[in-house]
Amino acid sequence: MKALMIEKYKADPIFTERPTPEAIDFEVLVEIHAASLNPLDTKIRNGELKLLLDYKMPLTLGNDFAGKVIKLGNKATKFKVGDEVYGRP
Repeated sequence: MKALMIEKYKADPIFTERPTPEAIDFEVLVEIHAASLNPLDTKIRNGELKLLLDYKMPLTLGNDFAGKVIKLGNKATKFKVGDEVYGRP
C-alpha cells in the first residue's frame, strides 16, 4: 500500500510502499477510497503535539479515511465485508 510518511519531526513527508496490514482479533481491514491530510497532521509533523502524543517514527500521516471493509479479524463482529465505513486510525 502507499503511505505518506515522515522519518522524524519537521521532516518533509515522502510517499513510500508499505506492506498491507493484517486484520487481527477485533480489527477490520479497510480498502481506503478517500483520505485527507488536515491541520492536525501538520501539527503532528511539526512536533507540536509530542508532549501529549509521542509518536514512534517512521510515522504514517493521515487521520481521516473512508472506504470499504475487505477483511475481518477473527473476533470482529460489528462489521461485515463490504460495509462502507469512515473513521480515524
